[in-house]
Amino acid sequence: MSSNVSVNESMAPGALEQEIAGFHAHAAGRVLYALVYGVAYPTLFSVLSEKALDFTATPNIELVFDAPDDIGARQFGPFVIAIHSPQSDVVRLLCEKCVEDPRGLSFIVSPLSLQRLTDAIRIRLDARCDDGTEWQVKLFDTRVIPVLVKALTEYQLKSYLAMLDEWWYLDRKGSLQKVIHEFQADAPYLAPLKLNDRQVSVFTDAGVVDSILYMLAQTDDDLLAMIDESMRYDLVADALNGASDQERNSSLLLADRARCALIAFCEDKLE
Repeated sequence: MSSNVSVNESMAPGALEQEIAGFHAHAAGRVLYALVYGVAYPTLFSVLSEKALDFTATPNIELVFDAPDDIGARQFGPFVIAIHSPQSDVVRLLCEKCVEDPRGLSFIVSPLSLQRLTDAIRIRLDARCDDGTEWQVKLFDTRVIPVLVKALTEYQLKSYLAMLDEWWYLDRKGSLQKVIHEFQADAPYLAPLKLNDRQVSVFTDAGVVDSILYMLAQTDDDLLAMIDESMRYDLVADALNGASDQERNSSLLLADRARCALIAFCEDKLE
């Protein structure tokens, strides 16, 4: 059975490094990997590949999707990198990037090899709904992780997360969260992930706030800049929770409702 553990609030890069050092001190045959969404950190892949000795001959980094051989094409897709204890410069860089933008970087603890873990991640990206529509589950976006834990049944989760022991990520407030699952060698996974209507609703509802914030970023970026990112998410989420059925059927009406909530918050701060 999976569980979620909150380790620290507003994690700083140094504190995250200490968590990784603590893991390596008691690794017991397990490996720590970073799952990175390259588009969030455009230069990170090339920097990491330069740090890896004889990179082309050593399996330090695996791409989740096939890409041309040139580094410029590779660095925007998701990739997995093994993190070994002597690589203090690599650990420091990954921790800095994770704190800078937590959405595109998570850490996976697993006894699997780099290639087998990457293969396991790859086959878990496809999902199919009851109506036959197909989705891609973006596991390389950390915002998906808590939604998965909420949406899937216990049986599904056991199979879906069978390839890992732990999954670390920073939540929207910068707190380190650990999904503790325990590796399940005897829990085969059959792709694609099958989602019923209720589960689809969990995923779509979870994305509404981000969608509205994206809309506001195109029209009201000056307003958003006045409010901390975590606070603005909470304000918009609270505003949308009170939306009427009519408003829920219109992204423009939802955006107006969110905008009013953000303006009211700023006005209260000025009083």
